[in-house]
Amino acid sequence: MDSAKDSTLRIVAVEDVASEADLAAHYLKRAGLHCQMVRVETEPDLLRALRETQPDLVMSDFSLPQFDGMSALKITRQEYPDVPFIFVSGTIGEERAIEALRFGATDYILKTNLARLAPAVQRALEEADGRRAKLRAEQGLRDLVRIHTMLSNINSAVLRSLGRKELLQEAARIAAEQGGYGLACVFLVDAGKASLRPFVWKGAQREATSRPEFVFATEPVNGQSIAARAIRTGQPVVCNDLLAEDTGVHYADADWTQPFRSVVALPLVVDETAVGTLNLYSAQPGTVTDDELNLLRQVAGNISFALQYLHKEDKVQFLAFFDPLTSLAQRSLFNERLARMIESPNADEDGSLQEPPNLFVSVFDVERLSAINDRYGRHTGDFLLQLISERLKALVPDTDHVAHFGSGRFGAVFAAPDGDGKNIAPMVHSHVASLFERPFPIEGDEIHAAARSGTACFPRDGATAESLVQAAELALRTARESGERHLLYADDMNKGQVQRLTLEHKMRRALEEQQFVLHYQPKISADEGRIVGLEALIRWQDPENGLVAPGAFIPVLEESGLIVDVGRWALEQAVVDGRRWQDKGAVQVPIAVNVSNLQLRRKDFVDEVLHVLDDAGSVQIDVEITESALMEDLAGATRTLGRLKEAGVSVAIDDFGTGYSSLRQLSKLPVDTLKIDRSFIVGLSSDPADMTIVSMIIALARAFDLTAVAEGVETEEQLKLLRLLKCHQLQGYLISRPVPPRELEQLMLRTQGVVPVPGIHAPMSVLMG
Repeated sequence: MDSAKDSTLRIVAVEDVASEADLAAHYLKRAGLHCQMVRVETEPDLLRALRETQPDLVMSDFSLPQFDGMSALKITRQEYPDVPFIFVSGTIGEERAIEALRFGATDYILKTNLARLAPAVQRALEEADGRRAKLRAEQGLRDLVRIHTMLSNINSAVLRSLGRKELLQEAARIAAEQGGYGLACVFLVDAGKASLRPFVWKGAQREATSRPEFVFATEPVNGQSIAARAIRTGQPVVCNDLLAEDTGVHYADADWTQPFRSVVALPLVVDETAVGTLNLYSAQPGTVTDDELNLLRQVAGNISFALQYLHKEDKVQFLAFFDPLTSLAQRSLFNERLARMIESPNADEDGSLQEPPNLFVSVFDVERLSAINDRYGRHTGDFLLQLISERLKALVPDTDHVAHFGSGRFGAVFAAPDGDGKNIAPMVHSHVASLFERPFPIEGDEIHAAARSGTACFPRDGATAESLVQAAELALRTARESGERHLLYADDMNKGQVQRLTLEHKMRRALEEQQFVLHYQPKISADEGRIVGLEALIRWQDPENGLVAPGAFIPVLEESGLIVDVGRWALEQAVVDGRRWQDKGAVQVPIAVNVSNLQLRRKDFVDEVLHVLDDAGSVQIDVEITESALMEDLAGATRTLGRLKEAGVSVAIDDFGTGYSSLRQLSKLPVDTLKIDRSFIVGLSSDPADMTIVSMIIALARAFDLTAVAEGVETEEQLKLLRLLKCHQLQGYLISRPVPPRELEQLMLRTQGVVPVPGIHAPMSVLMG
């Protein structure tokens, strides 16, 4: 429902007491929610009511004499998976409520607190509306996929075609067969006769062109047909309902439009002159949406671009300039266009030449593209680039100012509106970031993508198009090295790039020469001080500078992709260390290894982990992933972690509380442990907000039967408070710093797994006092 208060709700109430159902309806009516309620008490009655009523909402008691609420929930989910289901009961407890939410209930309300019913219903209906809107958006996306497929195949036809007629025949065929249009026709201008004539046509609806009365007539260029108007204006002409009285369809279109309801005429332009149109007809009204028209403009633009070069019989030159995937200029054409902007100053009204404007060139890279290709397949990565290009073209309508250099690298030109460029750099960076604010819906998944960008200014950072683009790319590389999202070019970046390449070379050598080592930090139980687990933390034993902390080299590993190989080594080394400790008689505890998002998104990641565990014997290896990395691709991560959990690998969410996971998402995640981020532990004794957050996370973990681990415990006061809050496990320098394997082995043998931490054995009565 789009507005619950403006219409009557259809509600099925699973309730054996009529007065209870009436009371619920009374509370809804009092809140302005008018409802038509059908009460049922048995399973057959519920099935009948669902099919006859097609309800907006189902409410159910938890326990009934002849039925039960969980069965009602299961049936409703089978019949109407998108209909909200709310328990209204006086008997449901917290554990059962959590179980109900796990199995798909929307909410639960106690009969003793019916004041909550109306807000809960309103919220549930709004969420259902949101889901339906998402389905509509997905249908729109499928339509765009159809046009993208058509666009891509026409681009391929451009590269294969030997001549104009073959190209246009293939374009019409692809539009009709793959674009889903009932008829596709190309009209060309006969310059000698100043008329339009149908040149090629293909129809998926063959009856449209097989009628005896169908006539392929010529039309004057100055006429009023849809094609003629597109030729004269140089703009697409759209009619989304040919039966409407105000469409102004000319009699010249009658033979073409009679079987159809929608049409669009797209001008084909060569040397800034319209030489013909591509007309696409559909049997359905309202076919041509704004998004579809934007893509069709690209179809016509690409055919026009091809005609320009096919006319010169120069296919090699065309391929050098054109990116068939995104329909954007490649680097060489982008540089040519940029050079024209720089070298062709405009004239003032008095005829004097203006100085060239301040131009800003921004180059940005799509992050994690290789990981997306590995996880979802190359076709998904390609479609992601197409969606990004569409957002870029919406941001920069003049396609002469945008380009795709290949492999997820895009370029764009911006002009300074104030003439001096003082404020343009932040604006450029904001524009690039805006392209990635919303996730990209692809094949039922919402893929989160991000980008880093570099920007250079003309004439300050380069006097030629090529030097400007190179400066922007150097700023981009520096941004990747420093972890910044966006950087403006500076002269000292050349030095920084040399340092970055040197460090990457050292990383490759460190992996080859086994310079990486693992240190281990114990996790202890808060009640006994017993070591219950270890976290493996990577360090670099640099021959020149000694032991290097991870913050100095992990970003380079991730940026270069070496983190995948180093992560695999860490898993293998943790198994080796664990087996050695076992042989020495040390206490056996699980070893947690941190996993990067690049590893998690690889298709072979689970198989790789299981292969390592084949040699682990009784050593238990767990994995940790940060909450922020998890939320970048929640659906994909859930599938991967689910497979690990099925194989017996425990999963922890690291730095919990710093991301954006919701209660509903947490209930569905295949995880065992929440690790509370150290930033909350630092302020535990001084900041009431941190105390509240930590308390809530611990309570949340207990509600979902998870283990709560506090990271960064450094003081006895923090330890005392965490024990009072009933945190399960503790980790931090108060217990032990990360130590090398042999030092940890000695600790475990010496203490038999019980760490002597000040205050850990104090009874709760003392803590409370």
